[in-house]
Amino acid sequence: MKKVIAITALAFFLFYPLFPSPETSVQETIVVQVDGYAQLSEEKSIGDSRRLAFANARRLALENVLCYVKSKTTVENFVVSHDLIESMAEGVVEVIEMKDYGIEENSRYHVWINAEITAQDINKLLKKDKSSIFQLLKDKDEVREYMERVKYSLEDLRYSLLDRL
Repeated sequence: MKKVIAITALAFFLFYPLFPSPETSVQETIVVQVDGYAQLSEEKSIGDSRRLAFANARRLALENVLCYVKSKTTVENFVVSHDLIESMAEGVVEVIEMKDYGIEENSRYHVWINAEITAQDINKLLKKDKSSIFQLLKDKDEVREYMERVKYSLEDLRYSLLDRL
């Protein structure tokens, strides 16, 4: 009897590392097909639009498999004062097949991909950046201030042009 217990205990300690713990996440792979688009513009070359379309397709493929969305809305006096929506997705996108449809309707670049996605565990994704919401709020205020400065600069430019006429 003692030998059986000793052999069982030895087998348990030898093979224990082979069994996944509850904290270990099993990564699942999923195959998806996605279209990607990029608007054409004078500032971007056709090659830039093509790369952007493929990047958008990869992003959409990943978001189709796993996307965590966090929303925070602040209401003051029955009026929405802040509305923040944060989304996160992380994983490995392996493109299996891709098709380049080129320029459509003289306005956008169209591509298609067949991709295999290995998504990260959502708990790892949430632990990765807890302070991101505070950074987004800070960035939002900085952008708002910058837009106000641009607005006033454009108004000054408009008045100076009108004075010249």
